[in-house]
Amino acid sequence: MSNNLKPLIDSLKNDFEKVHRFEENGELFGLLILGRGENLFFQKGDKAFICDISARDSELDTSSIKKWDDGTKISLNQKTELAVKIAELYQKSYKDKLKID
Repeated sequence: MSNNLKPLIDSLKNDFEKVHRFEENGELFGLLILGRGENLFFQKGDKAFICDISARDSELDTSSIKKWDDGTKISLNQKTELAVKIAELYQKSYKDKLKID
């Protein structure tokens, strides 16, 4: 994660107005399309990241999911699980099915 994204991520982690919020089985999630629909903020518990999407094409670029904001690397298995969760929450938030690339 780029250091210049850290302040944005920290701000979004505490934004309860713009960020779509969900609670499932005691776990908190947050989701928000950023800018012109080229990036997506995703939060799970106290960890978060910004990844690449195409809101116009409703497509998630999983190769952009690499690390949490605390620097912890995301494994291939975790990436797959996170992509499925992002697609699920994306449909709830934006009413579109998100294709996973």
